[in-house]
Amino acid sequence: MSLDLSYMIAKDRGSSFLSRIGATFSYQAKRWCILATAALSCLNLLGQGTVHFGGDNSTPIINGLTRSPVAASDGIKAALYWSPIGTTNFRPLGAPVNVGIPLPGVFVGGARSTDPATPGGEKAQFQVRAWEAAYGASHEEAASAPAQGGRGALIGKSSILVMPTGNATPPTPPTLLTAYGLESFVMQPVQLPPSIVCPPDFSTNQPIVNYSPPVPGDVVDVVFCMPPSGSTLPVGTNVIVCTASSASGTNQCSFRVTVTDTEPPLINCPTGIKIEFRDASGAHVTFAPTAIDSQEGVVLVTCLPVSGAIFPIGTTAVVCAAADASGNSSSCRFSVTVLGARGIIEDVLADLAVAGQGSDPREKRWLKRAMGRLSLSLAPALWVDQIHLATKHDKQVFLNLGLAIQDLREIIRHERGSVQLPVWQSLIARLTKAERLLASVQIEDRPKHAQKVEKSS
Repeated sequence: MSLDLSYMIAKDRGSSFLSRIGATFSYQAKRWCILATAALSCLNLLGQGTVHFGGDNSTPIINGLTRSPVAASDGIKAALYWSPIGTTNFRPLGAPVNVGIPLPGVFVGGARSTDPATPGGEKAQFQVRAWEAAYGASHEEAASAPAQGGRGALIGKSSILVMPTGNATPPTPPTLLTAYGLESFVMQPVQLPPSIVCPPDFSTNQPIVNYSPPVPGDVVDVVFCMPPSGSTLPVGTNVIVCTASSASGTNQCSFRVTVTDTEPPLINCPTGIKIEFRDASGAHVTFAPTAIDSQEGVVLVTCLPVSGAIFPIGTTAVVCAAADASGNSSSCRFSVTVLGARGIIEDVLADLAVAGQGSDPREKRWLKRAMGRLSLSLAPALWVDQIHLATKHDKQVFLNLGLAIQDLREIIRHERGSVQLPVWQSLIARLTKAERLLASVQIEDRPKHAQKVEKSS
């Protein structure tokens, strides 16, 4: 036999009613104990009394894992919640109590009006909420608690009941909730988002960063990271965010990849530049060394002397350097040679040795004679530098240079229509260019030489 104490209190507090059902009440320290012929139940009446399902097992709370009514050993707590009509702001009403005491699966606890029966008046919404106590002190705490033993907390809610309130603040419901439609409900584990563990933070000096995929702790549908492994990351600290998705939701983790730059740019200079003079001052020379940095790609290269400057006749060393944003630098060197008159003659003499291969006997004779005369004109004693001749021997240089040009013209007359004709014409043009430079320099130098002679005399 099971007794509904609250219902009894609501109906009658007199001893005559108790005697009619053959039960004996005793009072000790605000404790009511019900002694029945079939069972002995002792309920702690917390202040206002109790609120429960109906006093029997007709409306138990079901454990969704076992599919059985909640047992006292399941560690389930329950509390009564309320909110005004038309709102969802449910708040606890009274202290939580254990489920399964005294009857398995039955909610016992809460508060009621001090009146014998709940008087009429405003209505409110009421709901019983149950949760696994090991996950938190309230339904809300358990619902957001992390997994234990591979699952979330068992939680459950009854249907929402609309009932008259009592006079207390906050409002209290009648004692018998089943009278207003309360039914059994099933507690299920919270479907927590999948867990995911990211790799630890690390540093690298490589711009293309590869990392191990994160480890999901559950069965997931998709795991992805941004930026993905294999991405090119900038220098500095980069945050990688990884996401695991499943039917129960998504979860994220993150880790840091610090990209350092200790590698200098790879700079590439020309092997050397050789160019003929434009005039006695030299020639404009342009060049474009390149530099590639592993982190930044193409970086700026600066050179001294700069590209486009006038380089003097002779050989000039050029130094180029490149630096990246991290301060790593590299440099390279190359030479720029501007040929003067003497340099052109030497160059043409070398070209004649190649151009004359396979010529017929007469061409070989003219070629040999031209090469001999050019060699004579290059005698070191006849030259001061690339564009200046020794004054006493300048006629000898001009004579041999002019005769060599004539010999080459004889070859042209003999080879009219030959494919070699442009080669011979180019060589003659270069020698003529050298001859004219020497002549102009000699003309400029004569007044200076005359002044020196007058002073010495």
